[in-house]
Amino acid sequence: MNNTELQTKGSREQFKTRFGFIMAVAGSAVGLGNIWRFPYITGVHGGGAFVIIYLVSIFIIGATIALTEMAIGRHGGSDVVEAYGQYDKRFRIPGFLSMIAVTVLMSFYNIIGGWSIYYFIQIISGKFTGISSGEVESIFGNFIVNSPRVAIFTIIFLAVNTIVIVKGITEGIERVSSIVMPALFVLLIVLVIRSLTLPGAKEGVIWYLKPDFSKVTGSTIVAAVGQAFFTLSLGSGAMATYASYLSKDESLPKATYSVVITDTLVALLAGLAILPAVFAFGVSPGEGPGLVFVTLPSIFGKIPFGAFFGAMFFAFFFFAALTSSISMLEVSVTYLIEKKRWREKKRPLL
Repeated sequence: MNNTELQTKGSREQFKTRFGFIMAVAGSAVGLGNIWRFPYITGVHGGGAFVIIYLVSIFIIGATIALTEMAIGRHGGSDVVEAYGQYDKRFRIPGFLSMIAVTVLMSFYNIIGGWSIYYFIQIISGKFTGISSGEVESIFGNFIVNSPRVAIFTIIFLAVNTIVIVKGITEGIERVSSIVMPALFVLLIVLVIRSLTLPGAKEGVIWYLKPDFSKVTGSTIVAAVGQAFFTLSLGSGAMATYASYLSKDESLPKATYSVVITDTLVALLAGLAILPAVFAFGVSPGEGPGLVFVTLPSIFGKIPFGAFFGAMFFAFFFFAALTSSISMLEVSVTYLIEKKRWREKKRPLL
């Protein structure tokens, strides 16, 4: 279907295209959990068996709640606090708590996003070429305890967020998301191809996706549902906030399922980009910062053109962190604009 130009609602900005809205919301959903958590918990909880449970969870439970949040946001046409409060003033409390929680989470994303910038610079300079995993771990440890250096890269990442937010919905969030998300997919596909062509990569694919229903327990279902909630940013107010800038002529179900499909593809592809490479080098699969900032750099340092592929990975990681943190910041900015009745031109001040 062709993109539809949206009409402005009073003086309030709106997304100009359906594609731009989908990319923005998908960018909000695609975050660190897709990269350093989903692949690992998939392998631990039965591979393909977990994927089946996860798909059911995200397409039935996750998508339904996401659709509800977006419907509330679009109907309210305001910040998340007022959008929830339109039904009952008491509902403003969970809306306000969502905004506070996502603001705290944003501080974490800013730090990790800063790390990705530092690692991008280090890897293209050849810092990790030919060194052991122990040396990589030492580099990581020395970096994170160096508060001034961490602060500098955190500020750089936050500055990028601020520049996007200052530009507003159309010229900032929509434009950046429409460029960054397709670029993210291209980078990810190249990384998947490289990972799958490594000797011994097959073992990683088997561990990741071969169904093993003997590992399915109650905790598997909890992990699948929890990952669906986490990856779609449910309860954060981001979806409701973005939907408040969406035309009422657009189909919310279509937009919702487009976002869910995009997010799921990124999660599955991230596993194919990471785990085959991990197994190819005989490294135990893991999750979290250790996987991204220790295990993978040591692998990139050992493969041909590792600096090139490592730079691609950290660019991909940066894009994922950026689109998520932008949505978190927008939740608070929208609240202040609406609550204080400040106009869009005051975005730079916020």
